Order: sequence, then C-alpha cells, then structure tokens
Amino acid sequence: MTFPTYLQSLDLAAWPLDFSWEPIDANLIWTSNDEDDPRLAQAMQRIKPTPLYALGIASCEWVAARFESHTDVSDLRLRIEAAWAAVIDWRYARITDVAPLPEDVPRLTVRPAWFCSHVMSHAFLMFTGQEALNDAHALVRLCDHVLGRHPAFEPWLSQTLRRLATQFPQNDDGSAGRPIPRSFFDPAFVWDDARVEDELKRTIEALDPSRNPYLRAPAGMLDKGFTGTPYRYPA
Repeated sequence: MTFPTYLQSLDLAAWPLDFSWEPIDANLIWTSNDEDDPRLAQAMQRIKPTPLYALGIASCEWVAARFESHTDVSDLRLRIEAAWAAVIDWRYARITDVAPLPEDVPRLTVRPAWFCSHVMSHAFLMFTGQEALNDAHALVRLCDHVLGRHPAFEPWLSQTLRRLATQFPQNDDGSAGRPIPRSFFDPAFVWDDARVEDELKRTIEALDPSRNPYLRAPAGMLDKGFTGTPYRYPA
C-alpha cells in the first residue's frame, strides 16, 4: 500500500526533526484529555466512533510518511493496511501490540514510530466504544507533536474534522457509523456514494492475508462470525 498522493506531495520525510522525544512526551500524548486541547476534544466528540478510528489511521499515515526515510516503517504500514480493512469489518484484522524496544534505538525516529504502532494496536481493540475517542485523540496529538510545525498539517486536520462532523455526526443513536474510505482524508475528496462503494470494494479485494500478518485468514474470519465470502465486497 503506497502513501496517498496528498501525503506524497508534502515530502514529509524531508521535514526537520524539530521536536523532542522523551518518556514524558509519550506519556503526555497518551494521557492527554479534554483540558489539554479543548477545541480538539470538542471537535472529535461530534464524530461517530468508526470515522474517529479512521481519523486515527489517517494520522498514522502522516507519521509513517514522516519517518519513512529515517527508520523502517514497513511493519507500521502493514498495520495501517489492516486497520483500513478493519474500518470496513473488524474481522479482517488482527492487529497485535508491538514488542518493547531496546534501550539504544534512535530516540527521535524509531521511538515515535513504535509509539504510533502501540497506540494503533490499542485503538483497534477499542474502536467501537468510548475508547475510540481517546485513542484517536492520542494519535492526532502524536501527529501534531512530530509534524505540528509543518504548514500543511493544521489546515488538513481542521478541514478533516469539519468534514467528518458533517458527514458522520455523533447523534447518540447507538451506532458506530458506516465504513469510510481511505480517500476521504484527501483534501480534494468529494463524497459520492458510487465512488465510495467502489473504493471500499477495491480496498478489500486488493488485500492478501498471506502477505500481511495483521490480516486474518478467511477461515479465521468465518470463525469470528463473518458472513459471506471473505475478501470480496460486498461479501
């Protein structure tokens, strides 16, 4: 899975490593709450859980693109691919947590990329409930921490939050929200039902669980209650 065109055009990997990364930075991102950034929290509270989870994945793509020339992000990208499948049906994915890092890894590159995978694994387990907000909030804050000075990030985030709240408003009807295509997070995206269905179909049918350990095998999906034919859309 290649990076989206809008991210490729930004050349994020060339941006200076103009941030700090100490244990306290990770802790502050993970434990951030409404009081730390009330505007962000209020904007995210207006959005349903599944689209919030998708926002977290899109933020992970920014992080992966940011570090791709500094460290190996191939595992993170496989996790991202599986996470996009989970937006359509959670049974496609089996995103496990990452192993602890050795102490001597590069602090400004390997550690934030690892932290992204760690938070994303928790987000996968919890994305249909209240934790969807907390985990998506942490992933957005991580992206802001490592890329917040890039001139494209804040406009992208503001526009994306507005569009998500318009398309998927949190109305307390108990639903998590419908599947959302990856291309929704491209600033040039315009919603069209036929286009959305076509992209969801292409996303699912391009997957190969034999090449991605974070995708579930068809038999495993059926064991989890999946109905229809795995890796076909509609199933």
